[in-house]
Amino acid sequence: MKKQSQHLIVISLDALNALDFNYLKELPNIRAFIKKGSYVRELSSVYPTVTYTCHTSIITGTYPDKHGIFSNEKVQPSKPSLQDWYWHKNAIKVPTLFDYAKNAGLKTANVLWPVMASAKIDYNCPEIWSENEGFISLFLKYGSIKALPILLMEASNFKGKQQPYLDNFSEALAIRMIKSKKPNLLCIHLIELDHVRHHYGIMGEHSLEVLKRLDQRIGRIVEAVKDAQIYDNTTFLILGDHGGSDFNTVVYLNKFFSEKNLIKLDIDNNIRSWKVYANSCGGSVHIHVNKSCSEKDRKTIHETIYNLVNLEIPFVKNIYSKAEVQSLFKLNGSFEYVIEPNDGYIFRNDIASNWILPSSMVENCLVSDHGQNPNHPGLKTLLFAKGNKIKPGVVIPKASIVDAGPTMAEILNLSMKNTDGRILTEILLS
Repeated sequence: MKKQSQHLIVISLDALNALDFNYLKELPNIRAFIKKGSYVRELSSVYPTVTYTCHTSIITGTYPDKHGIFSNEKVQPSKPSLQDWYWHKNAIKVPTLFDYAKNAGLKTANVLWPVMASAKIDYNCPEIWSENEGFISLFLKYGSIKALPILLMEASNFKGKQQPYLDNFSEALAIRMIKSKKPNLLCIHLIELDHVRHHYGIMGEHSLEVLKRLDQRIGRIVEAVKDAQIYDNTTFLILGDHGGSDFNTVVYLNKFFSEKNLIKLDIDNNIRSWKVYANSCGGSVHIHVNKSCSEKDRKTIHETIYNLVNLEIPFVKNIYSKAEVQSLFKLNGSFEYVIEPNDGYIFRNDIASNWILPSSMVENCLVSDHGQNPNHPGLKTLLFAKGNKIKPGVVIPKASIVDAGPTMAEILNLSMKNTDGRILTEILLS
């Protein structure tokens, strides 16, 4: 008798917050995960707590100093408000779960998991956006041809990044992939919760409505697995990537640096040249020093940054050197310093009218953000698991998102090498 293959469905709920737990446990599909499966009550993220860094840590089981995705955006001072993101798989420096699965001959599928453009995934619908090019065109360049028929069947439902239509589209793609292709590994990234929290705040009726909608999406994905007749050999993992925090003030350090003659602007306030550049991660900021700087310049920059704590506006919580964030958070990159703000402040790259502004004076300003230190109480997330490889009734009080990768690999009978995370053996059947 032919051995049945193992299947794993991974559902990422962007911006799922540990503070959501008491509401989630009353929703029917999450309640079924709690009743029949196991969960992590407080899942810690990585630094910075931004989507692309976090999702890469989840799918590799490593911290940013190993996998190399240390922020959402690349450093491009010539276009600070329109920088490219780390869309492409080749930016990741270590193997991903998709790589291990593919090498083992397993069938893989992706719906909008970050940093997967051009990845060797059988059915790859990567997350990649452009101001100048449509999604279908980008997909044809950076997705997989095998997934094209599925994409075209759902193309009429695509309405760009507008929500909840984007998550409707992603859900439809995942369900069609499950039913028609029965992948051994499918990962889907659902984004609406992050969207509404950025625009309307962490807590409120808007978040509850989306959580309810996400619970319904989870239910339909589970039903699709049953329809595909692979349910008895499937494990489901639901997790978030980071929490979030509301803010009321925006800090534009590049404007501040321009006032200190460390950035030169042209007549239109575009950056013409720079000695130091602040690249925002929302709730933290990376400070990059130009390689051409003299030792005198570097000393001036160092003094300028550490003098920020002496300003009348108390936005600085911590200033870390590169060595300090490596030691404390296993974070490394092309920056020299990282600044963590006090609650209520976030960073942006633009050259604004003033270097610090109340959010009420910023056009189309968001309400909440993330990117802070993962020890921040509002930045914790959750993990739920159920299925054929999961013990029922186990609660792990605390774990990290880097534990997800090796745990998922174990579910698929794979072994990830040189990970920072551990296998969550407590929730797994032997």
